[in-house]
Amino acid sequence: MENEKTPVWKSAMNYGAIIGVVFVIYTLVIYLFNIYPTSFLSGGLMTLVNIVLLVLGLVYSTKHYRTHMLGGKISYAQSLLFGTLICLFSSIITGFFSYLLNAVIDPEYQVRMAKAIQDSMVEYMTNMGVSDSQIQDAIDKMNGKMPSALSSGFNMVLWGTIGGFIVSLITSAFLKKEGDPFADLDQAENI
Repeated sequence: MENEKTPVWKSAMNYGAIIGVVFVIYTLVIYLFNIYPTSFLSGGLMTLVNIVLLVLGLVYSTKHYRTHMLGGKISYAQSLLFGTLICLFSSIITGFFSYLLNAVIDPEYQVRMAKAIQDSMVEYMTNMGVSDSQIQDAIDKMNGKMPSALSSGFNMVLWGTIGGFIVSLITSAFLKKEGDPFADLDQAENI
């Protein structure tokens, strides 16, 4: 009973756009308030917020798609495909915004973030009694790994889709809703 007028990719694109815009707004809030993941706690909290937003978006989108497009039933594979496509489309939007932020809006943003993380790391290592030469080696390694704005955007699309696939593996297990297998047996016995 699938709706022939709305293919899976179109619905996934629509929901992916919505989730992508939510992530762009979240990124803007982080940017405007100069919030940097300078500790395990702040980095972990930011990651947790990302995961919660993604799970909520996937659950709502998949339930809505299941109810309104598939007549209330969705297999695990359909749910997994739908969730992964949503994550692909939302990652394209967030990756494009990441590129704009780092290349056009504020080209120094990555440098400031890396500097804040580096300062936090140096303070932590100093407090742990790490030698100055080891701290300098760590700083040198960090400074050599600054990605370009374009590669950051591409990485966001790649890892956003892979992460979304992993989250969809889990959410699909809870969202699948297939027909009653015994109903088909009852109908066959009545024939």
